[in-house]
Order: sequence, then structure tokens, then C-alpha cells
Amino acid sequence: MAAAESCSSTNDGGGFDEVLQELGFLDSNSTHENGNGTTSPATLSALAVLQQLLATQTVSPNHVRRAVLQIHNKSKKNSKLTEANKSNEPTTRAAAAAATTAEDKSKTNPPTQNISNSNNNSTTINNNDNNQPRRRHIALHIHYDGGPYSGLAENVGRPDDRSIERALFAALEQTNLLAGYSRSQAQYSRCGRTDKGVSAAGQVVALQLKSAFSPRASWDAAGNQIVADTELPNHSSQRLTVYCPPRSKPTTNKKKKQQKQPAQSTTTNNQQDATTTANTTTPPTRIRRDMTELPYDKILNNVLPPEIRVLGWCPVSAEFSARFSATTRTYRYFFSNLQLNLHQMQAALARLVGEHDFRNFCKMDVEHVYNFCRTVHYARIYVLDDDGSAVLFDDGGEENPQPFDLDRARVCYFEIHGQAFLWHQIRCIVSIMFLVGRGLEEPSIVTDLLDTSKYPGKPAYELANEIPLVLHHCGFPNLQIGYSVSNLWNVSCHFEKQKQDLLLAAARIQNGMNRLQEDAVVNMDDLKEFCKSRLLERQKKAQKYGGGTDHATFQDRLDQVQKISFGDSASIPWKQALDWMNTTLNFVPDPAGVK
Repeated sequence: MAAAESCSSTNDGGGFDEVLQELGFLDSNSTHENGNGTTSPATLSALAVLQQLLATQTVSPNHVRRAVLQIHNKSKKNSKLTEANKSNEPTTRAAAAAATTAEDKSKTNPPTQNISNSNNNSTTINNNDNNQPRRRHIALHIHYDGGPYSGLAENVGRPDDRSIERALFAALEQTNLLAGYSRSQAQYSRCGRTDKGVSAAGQVVALQLKSAFSPRASWDAAGNQIVADTELPNHSSQRLTVYCPPRSKPTTNKKKKQQKQPAQSTTTNNQQDATTTANTTTPPTRIRRDMTELPYDKILNNVLPPEIRVLGWCPVSAEFSARFSATTRTYRYFFSNLQLNLHQMQAALARLVGEHDFRNFCKMDVEHVYNFCRTVHYARIYVLDDDGSAVLFDDGGEENPQPFDLDRARVCYFEIHGQAFLWHQIRCIVSIMFLVGRGLEEPSIVTDLLDTSKYPGKPAYELANEIPLVLHHCGFPNLQIGYSVSNLWNVSCHFEKQKQDLLLAAARIQNGMNRLQEDAVVNMDDLKEFCKSRLLERQKKAQKYGGGTDHATFQDRLDQVQKISFGDSASIPWKQALDWMNTTLNFVPDPAGVK
């Protein structure tokens, strides 16, 4: 707050001189540069303060860039006012000719200023901004299937990189939406860094993109009321009527030859021509245009790979960061409910809610993360109906159990909502949930793992598969993404095609399973040996986690396997074998059994 008050106390920076003098960085006789061109000790001290502010993230590199740009624009504005005052004074023909020559020279070689960004790359700013496009800070809502990609983040410098960001920036360069900006110059930021194979339905990224509106677009024909960035459209369907200067035409070869020919007239004639030009030249007539903003979503979708779609966009402030401005993130993990106890998993999920130390539920990254405390707002299980609608699985809890039709729970998903998450945190949580759902752990294991005094080191357990994980939603205060009907229609048709392709693929797989059950026949002795090995494997795995059935029950099931009989035949159909294993031993083919 103190910094904000000091910034608003004065517009010319004079209030800061008193602070610098008080701290010993500046005195009334000090100068910023010595006579030999070297920097004074006072300036070095001020530079050290700025470096410390950047290192402690008290200010961001973007704040520094914007401050330098504001000072630069203010200086340019003052120089224009000075030139305007001079033009109102009476001048001789020679002075007018000299002024015209100096103006032509400044247009040919406009002054530039270099500003260093956070990556030590140099950004060149041209003081003559008339030919520069207007840029806007835009947030993009992106959906992508992460299966074919190495993750969201680009591995810069690796030619074999296959990341979402590499495909995105390739599309941005192909469509010229960056307008010559590099990734760092565009102030790129992302909300959630998804790993290899992880998908997203609500990813948000932000960066500077070229606008359809000229920086000299105005509300009036005289060009006095320039359209501000905050007055530009918030979506592609919003129209504005503005006045724009005509586009400059490229110089023809004939004009270039004329410019190269030496002057034949005398000095007096040149001075007269310069005076005549200065008195008769008038600003070009502005053109009235009914304009909309560039459809960033549609433009990018035309060149992006089919797995990546831009759903919508909206303008954001210069201070907006897709990472640090986000207040919540929601993940979903889809799974097929085969022999999983949803009641036990729901009881285990409830123990995650609140602020806890999740170091036993993540992949440790001690080089970059030292605080493993995170807050989970809620963790739930949803069941998908045949029509695709989701129903909250609510069994009333341990104190008030309610009946739930588990036959409808064929496909489910976990939904975990929090402020931020650690590396692999969701997949680690899902791994523990599956152990609980299979009866290998009790729901109390969650409480035990959250107690770092009881488990100071993360125990070894398998990491859940990354493919079913989706970054479902990123929450921002006051962020209203704009969507166009045309783009949403195209995206919906694209999704429907993908869905139909996958449904047909599932039907082909089901056809193969049915063919096995109809035609395949297995040997009885082979079936017995398989069932014995599966029972032994299940018992050994359960004992490893401190569970398992008692010896009498285990021996009883072995006896059932030994006594299996289907008449005098030495073989049975595969469908009949599957039914017997399901009803007698609770064996069902599931993805976890793939070897």
C-alpha cells in the first residue's frame, strides 16, 4: 500500500528524488553519468535495489518494462509538443528547408531504444510507432487432448520436442498474430503445466497478440480522440465504428528511381520548394470503418493440429498472469468402475479436504518447491449415465449411509477442486484411492499419509496412468471469456466426430470380445492352474498392504477351484469360464490385470 501511495503522489517522479536523497542514493550535486561516460556509485546503488526487487519478486520484469515504456512515451510526447510550438514561430525559407530536411532524415532513421527483458533478450522499441500494429493482452481458453503430446510446456532447444506450446506458437507465427514478438516479449503465461499425456478442457494462457485496430484509430474524423485499448471490443462479434488513416502504399520502382536522381535545381529553388511543401501538405483523410476484432479462436483453429482447439478469448489487463492470477483449479480423473468400492473411496476422499502437507501425495521437487502445503476445497466422485450426464455419488457417508445403484456406475470420475496442486499430486491421490477401492487399504491410510511425523518419507506405490487425467477448469476473478457461435459450432462438430470415431472403435473392440466368448474353448486343467495362480497373487498383494483374507477363506477358495467340474468334458467355452470366475472367485477382466 505504501508503494501505491508513493506512486500516486506525483506524476513526474519528483517525489522519488526525496526518497533517493534520504537513502543516500542521490544528492543535489550528484549526476547519473560521469564526464568519462562511466556510471556513478549512486546509480550503481539504485541498480542494486532494482535487482533486489526483481530477485525477491517484489516487482515483476513486466512492471519494469512498462515503466520504461511509459517514460519513453512521455519523452516522445514532450518532444512532439516542443516541435509543435516551434512550428508556430515565424521562420525564414532557409529555416523551413532545414526543418524539412531534418524531418525527412528522422523518418529515414528513427531513433530507437533498447530495453532488456527477464531472459536477457533485447527488445527494440521504435520511437516512430505509426507503422507498428496495436497489440492487446489476450487470454485464450484452450482444449487439448494430451495423449499424443509430451506435455504442455515446450522443451526449448530440442528439435524432437512435441509439446502443446510448440504447436501453439507455430500456429501463432504462421498466422502472424505475434507480429514479430518473441515468446518472452509477448508476456506469455499459462495457468496449469500439464504433464505428458494429460489433457485439458479449461486451460487458460495469456499473451500479447496483434489487434485488427490501428494504434491511430480514432472516434472522430480529425483523429483527435484516439481509441483506447480499454474501448476495443471484448469479443469478435462486437462492432465499432472508427476512423483510421489510409494504409501506406508500397513505393514503386519508378518512384525509387526518381528519388535516386541528383537534384538539378539551385539551393534557392530547393528552399522555395521546401517552403511550399510545408505550407500546402495536409494530413491524409481518415477512412470511416465498421470493424470487429480479429477472431483469434477461429484463426488459430484453422492451422492448429486437430487435438488442440481454441474455444474462446477475452482481453485482460497488463498485470494479468494466467498462472498467478488464477485462484482455483479443478481436475477430473476418469475411471471404469470394475470391482471398486465407491463407498470406501468416497470416505477416503473426504479426508483430503482442507489444508494439509501433501508431500506424501506428490513427486518431490525439492530444488524448486519447499512448501508442500496445499488446500483442497472438495473431492468428489461422479457417475456418468448412459446419456453422458454426471450424477454425484452420494452414499450419505459413514454416519448416514444411503443406497446407490452401483449397476449404473460403469464410468466414473474423481473431481478434485483446490487453489493449486503439486507435481503429480492428483495422480498420487488417485493411486491411493484405487488401493482403497480394491480393498488393499483402508480409508484411514489418507489420514496416516497426511501425518508427516508418522510418514516422514513418501512410501512406494505405483503412479496412476496419466491419460484419464484432465485439467477441467481454471478459476479467475472477473474473467469473462467471450465465445462466438461460429467457432463453437465448428468445435462442437469437431468433438462430435471424435466421439463417433471412439464409439465405433469401442464397438469394434466389443465385437472382438463377443467373438471370443462365442467361439473360444479352454482346457479345464489350464483354467484351474490360472485360478490358483491368481488367488495366490491376490493374497500375496493383499498381505503386502496389511490386509488379505484369512487362511480358512483362502483355503476354501482353493478347494473350490480344485473341485470345478462341468460334466465329463475336459474343456468349456470361454464365456462359461468367465461367468464361473466372476460368481465364484469375483474375478473380472479389468485394465489393472493387463501384463
